[in-house]
Amino acid sequence: MKLQMVVTALVIAASSACAAVEYLPELDALWVTDYPAAYPCTPELLARVDTARGWGKVAYDEAAQSCTVACSLLIGRNDGSETWFQVGSAQRPRETLIVSGNLRVYSTWLAGENSEDMRAGRSRVNRLTLGVRDDPSVHASLLIDNEGRAGCTIVIGGTSGYGSENQGGDLCAYHSTIAPAGKVRIGEANARSRPIALGGKSTVELIGCTVRGVASTVFGAAFTAGVFENTRFEDCGTAISGTYQEHVRGCSFVNCTTAIVAGSRHPLKLEGCRFEGNERNWVVQYLPVIAIDCEAGAFDRGTYSAERATFLVSKRHVRVRVVDEQGRPVSGAQVRASPAADVAAPEFELRQAATDADGLTPVPEAGGALLLSELVIRAPEAEGGEPQRTDYVWAIEARAGERVGRVEAYTPRSSAEAVEVVVTAQ
Repeated sequence: MKLQMVVTALVIAASSACAAVEYLPELDALWVTDYPAAYPCTPELLARVDTARGWGKVAYDEAAQSCTVACSLLIGRNDGSETWFQVGSAQRPRETLIVSGNLRVYSTWLAGENSEDMRAGRSRVNRLTLGVRDDPSVHASLLIDNEGRAGCTIVIGGTSGYGSENQGGDLCAYHSTIAPAGKVRIGEANARSRPIALGGKSTVELIGCTVRGVASTVFGAAFTAGVFENTRFEDCGTAISGTYQEHVRGCSFVNCTTAIVAGSRHPLKLEGCRFEGNERNWVVQYLPVIAIDCEAGAFDRGTYSAERATFLVSKRHVRVRVVDEQGRPVSGAQVRASPAADVAAPEFELRQAATDADGLTPVPEAGGALLLSELVIRAPEAEGGEPQRTDYVWAIEARAGERVGRVEAYTPRSSAEAVEVVVTAQ
C-alpha cells in the first residue's frame, strides 16, 4: 500500500511537468527527460523514482546529502522537450551527486539527427546546474566514480566534434566541485575521452568552482564562449580550449598539462588569473593573449605560433601616489606614463590618470586606473629555441600646476605596488 502511494504521488508530479525517468538495461543507464526549469529533477527525486520502480540503481543518504547512481546518467533528449537537473539547494546546501558511469547532458538539437525547421527559433535547453548562482553558501559536488571501470567521463552537449553546430546542452556550476570520486581521473584510460563541454552552441558557466582530476579537456567548444570566473582548475589535461573564448577572470590553473589553448576568433583576455606548476600555461595559436594582473611564475612556459602575429603580453594595473617635497599628497595631479619603445596591444592600456584627495590614481574597481605593459613573449627565432621575451620600461610623469615630478626606467612587476612621484616647482 505504501509503495503504491509513492508511485501514485510520483505519477502525479511527473504528469504535471511531463517528466519521465527510464532505465535502459542495454546501456546500463538512467535517462531523465522532460523536467522544465520550474520543476527540475534532483538527486533526491531521482532516488524516489528509482525506489518506486524497483531498479536498485540509486541510493540517497539524507544525512550526508549524498546520492549515488550505480550506472550512467543521461539528461535530456533532442526530441523537442527540455530537461533541467539541479544539484544543491538552500534545503540541501552540501548535496553531492556521485555517478558510477558516464554522465551526458544531451543537446536539444543535434546535427544529422534533427531538421533545420526544428532548430530555427529554438530556445529550449537541457541543463545540469550545480549550486545556486546567487547563494555561495550552497556547495554542490558532482563526482565521477571510475574505480574498476576507468574511462567514464562527462559530456555536455553534442558529440559530433568541434565543427558541430549542436545546441542546447548546458552546464552551469556555481560555488561547486567537479572531481573524481576516487583516485582515477575523469576520462582516464579512455582513448576516446571527450571534453566535459564539447562543440555546439550552449551555455557553460563555472563561477567560484573547483574542477579537479579531468584527464582530457575540461571545456572545449566551437561556436560559443563560456563564463569562467574565480574557478580553480587542478590536475587537468587542458583546462580551457575555446574557439570563441574572449575572457577568463580570477581563475587558477594548477598542475595541468595545458592550462589554456587560446581561441582563433578573438584575442583572449586573462584577468587576475594564476598559473602554477603547469607543463604549459598556454598555447597561443592565432591571436594575442592579453594577461592583466596575472601571476605566472614562468611567463615563457607556453607554445607560440611563429606563422602569425601571435604573442602573450602581460599588463598590470599601476597606482601612482603623487606627493610634494614635504610628503603631503597632491590632489588633482595629472599623471602620464610613456614607454621607452612601442608596446604590444596598446589598445588595452590606459596611460593617463588623475589623483584623488589622497594623491592616488584610481584603483581598477573604480575605473580609470593606469594599465601598463610589463612584458611580451613571442615565438622562438629558431625551432627548438627559447621564446623571445621583451621587458618594457616606462617613464611616469606627474604635473600639478607648475610642479612636475618624474620616475624613470620603471617596469611594473606587481599589481599591488604603488609608485611614488614627488613634484617640485620648476
